[in-house]
Amino acid sequence: MIGQDATFDVFISYRVKSDSEHALLVYEMLTAAGLKVWLDAKCLEKGVSWEAGFCNGLVSSRIFLPLMSKGGQADFASLTENQAWCDNVLLEYNLALELSKRGLIEYIFPVLIGDYSVVPREECYADYFRSNGRPDLSKSGGVCVTAVIDKMTEHLDRLSLGSMLLPRLTVKEVMDRILICQGHFIKGEKGQAFAALVEAVKDIGTR
Repeated sequence: MIGQDATFDVFISYRVKSDSEHALLVYEMLTAAGLKVWLDAKCLEKGVSWEAGFCNGLVSSRIFLPLMSKGGQADFASLTENQAWCDNVLLEYNLALELSKRGLIEYIFPVLIGDYSVVPREECYADYFRSNGRPDLSKSGGVCVTAVIDKMTEHLDRLSLGSMLLPRLTVKEVMDRILICQGHFIKGEKGQAFAALVEAVKDIGTR
């Protein structure tokens, strides 16, 4: 509830098939820095469905930390209005925006991850925008995914948070609202890039 202390400092959002290693690395580094971090692979409660579990974790966190790589966002380009399945990453983005609107999430802090490559003796990341990190939303950008909105309604009701305060957002509107928030770029040498991210999140966490 508004005014209560959050259980977790940080909620990590990511696409499993492309960013599991990044998510685990960020979890371990932030945890080592003394922050309480929610990551599905570490924090899902036994007997609770995966979807309900991450919604519970999100509503209990101060900072929403979406890891946004080219691979992690590629699926957004093929979303349709009446698809039968719910894209859970888009659901997390929508729910984070809704909770931020209510003052239940204090910060949305996107982490923009450039393309990864290995150069002699060094693991490096390119600049997110120069490596065309943003998904091509020419077909799906104007789509509002009904399955996501239905799940939003279901979980807000389950959490006793009432009706949606935000309008039905299109895929592009969701992306634009997430990216308008000041975040962090993962670029350059791997160790330095993620160490800088940890310091940035720690700075937010002490505000």
